[in-house]
Amino acid sequence: MDERQRQAWRALALGPVWQRRHDLPAGESMSTDAIGATAEEAGPRHIESTPALPTWTSLRQAVDACVSCPRAASRTGPVFGSGASQATWMVVGDQPDEADDAAGEPCSGAAGQLLEQMLGAIGVSRGRDVFVTQALKCRAPDDRRPQSVELDACSGHLRHQIGLIRPALILALGAAAARSLLDVEAPYGDLRDLRGQAHVWRGGELRIPVVVTHDPADLLRHPQDKAQAWADLRLARRSVDGAAQPGKSD
Repeated sequence: MDERQRQAWRALALGPVWQRRHDLPAGESMSTDAIGATAEEAGPRHIESTPALPTWTSLRQAVDACVSCPRAASRTGPVFGSGASQATWMVVGDQPDEADDAAGEPCSGAAGQLLEQMLGAIGVSRGRDVFVTQALKCRAPDDRRPQSVELDACSGHLRHQIGLIRPALILALGAAAARSLLDVEAPYGDLRDLRGQAHVWRGGELRIPVVVTHDPADLLRHPQDKAQAWADLRLARRSVDGAAQPGKSD
């Protein structure tokens, strides 16, 4: 771990727990063999052809024009996502908050700063290595929890983003992101059944590992969960390092 990463985990107030592998809670670690098995299960991530995928420009236009759920009537504007269009890491949050809606960028404000520190602590640069988006592209006026019909309405946009990027790993921040990506019922505030393992997102021939962790906004409210988030980030880092990169240079 270099000095930049040490500064990052010190900023998160997690102390040495960010360095020690043996401090992971029971059930939160994954062996190298297990990581390899997950990568093998995921299989090749190269898509031979994707005729149904839009271009980045047409997808953004579709999101801008989308009125498929009630959120469109009250949004300042959709929050499409930001970052590298051929990112190795894709981070998917739950939904835009007030800061995201005002800025037009996902994971803005204090939560965004914490996310950058979290990624920096494992040697990942948000500006260089990551594309950040959210399961829902529009803010609800009262910041209420996402409804299933809203997640369903936005799911196609997210699938197209994943297909265009073809990341080596998806990091799901929160229950709504996990539900949208994995089609599971995840109780809000309780990720115990989803954390500590690498899931697989499937789209056509595409197979991508998914690691679920806490939303940075929740970590600001519940800092005692930061140690769990660090365990998840280390699992994600090992999953990326143990898997073949997608065929972006073919």
